[in-house]
Amino acid sequence: MDSTAIDGLVITAMVQSEKPPIEGLLAAITQVEVSLQQCHTQILDEIMVVTLHIMGHWHALAKLEMSLPLLAQKQGYQLLLHRSATDNPGNEQRLTKIPYSIEWANLSSAEILLAFITFFNDLNIEVYDIHLQNVYTNPLGIGVAVSHMKILLPIDMDPTSLREQFSLLCESMTIDAYLEPDHR
Repeated sequence: MDSTAIDGLVITAMVQSEKPPIEGLLAAITQVEVSLQQCHTQILDEIMVVTLHIMGHWHALAKLEMSLPLLAQKQGYQLLLHRSATDNPGNEQRLTKIPYSIEWANLSSAEILLAFITFFNDLNIEVYDIHLQNVYTNPLGIGVAVSHMKILLPIDMDPTSLREQFSLLCESMTIDAYLEPDHR
């Protein structure tokens, strides 16, 4: 095995507690020679979800992987680990695609999200990030779904044509949505 290769590790921790697992996870990460690439925390109902993306040499990631289950057991959270190699062809292909963002708000959420994902999948456009949240804005408790999505357009795809097709889809569903270049 090449000791100079850099691999990735995705860590997901879930806990039903007032004390999130992020502090213990970050402490464990600082004990090995790895780099924190991304960190997301979110509360879903009463569950705290933490997702971390770590990069490092395989031996440092292995050391971290060995220590995390014991930490999870001590702190009482569920743990999911996924190892990925940086030489994965999908990683390089993503660098040759153009990032775009989509934003929309509507009373309905699952149906619109399904329609958008189906639309992009049918065009072989990768959806790589979705944030959707229902926001309750009035005393009646009527929620509005607010969403932000990120997609990757193939380099040979005409953005103008995509915008026209996307506008037609939105019009057919009576949705106001924005499709714009994403500035990473």
